[in-house]
Amino acid sequence: MYRHNVRLLKIFNFLIGFSLFAPLAIIYFSRVSGSYTLGASIFGITMLASAIFEVPTGIWSDWARVIAFILYAIGLSYWWLVAGAILEGLSRAFYSGNNDAFLHDTLADDHLEHDFHEYQGKVSSTEQLAMG
Repeated sequence: MYRHNVRLLKIFNFLIGFSLFAPLAIIYFSRVSGSYTLGASIFGITMLASAIFEVPTGIWSDWARVIAFILYAIGLSYWWLVAGAILEGLSRAFYSGNNDAFLHDTLADDHLEHDFHEYQGKVSSTEQLAMG
């Protein structure tokens, strides 16, 4: 059973990381903010917010992601983009916590929880692969 769930998590993380939006986002963010440095900082703010808000919960992640993209779309200033980045980071933190708990529980069912970090690394690496 754990192999099936781990495979599904790998596919999920790959699809989350495979974003056709990112190459266009940097151009859009740079245009709105007035510089490539500020435009790129939006991605950094997203990751920082994700680290700060790392809390295991699920339903809020969907709403935060939707609101983040709405703020990106209507964002006519750098600070609107920052607000969207913070909400996207919040969303990432929420689903990350859910995925970690799901993976741990799946491994625990088969008495493999001692291998959690190994499987977490394998699952998480698929998102990085998709970004590349």
